[in-house]
Amino acid sequence: IPFTRMLAGPLDFHQGSFRTVRPEDFVPRNEAPLVMGTPARTLASYVVFQNHLSMVADYPSAYRGHPALPLLAAIPTTWDETKVLDAKVGEYILIARRSGADWHIGAMTNKEPRTLSIPLSSLTKDSMSAEIALDNESLSHQIAISRKVVNAQDTLKLSLEAGGGAYVRLAGAK
Repeated sequence: IPFTRMLAGPLDFHQGSFRTVRPEDFVPRNEAPLVMGTPARTLASYVVFQNHLSMVADYPSAYRGHPALPLLAAIPTTWDETKVLDAKVGEYILIARRSGADWHIGAMTNKEPRTLSIPLSSLTKDSMSAEIALDNESLSHQIAISRKVVNAQDTLKLSLEAGGGAYVRLAGAK
């Protein structure tokens, strides 16, 4: 989608919910519908897809109490700057978008797991707080959220699960 539907600008795309399942486990249903993907991929889509009407697309119960909800609520809907950090059509994408002093990074991969590296020197010269969301099927909500202080000399390594993604918020970047 980011390589085709966004060629001429923003797109209209409903990112989905946190009621995610792997494609092989997807079953259509009318009540509490499922979405193919992973929770971290859902978060990443709010950064990767430049969507002028970004919204959540599920019942409130799908979000209530979910550990990723505060991250989702903090993702802006407009951006001051965009950098494509790495991408290969049909395989993966890694985009950073700045709003104010914060950078939001979204990474998505195809059916292949992969590790992507982000040299932070391209985003800041200072130290900042990093909030990192990665898929983790062993946890009850299937997402691991970690926080650490990073600086311009660091390189973040994001391990993406097959069909998954990652979301990073760098707060206090300049």
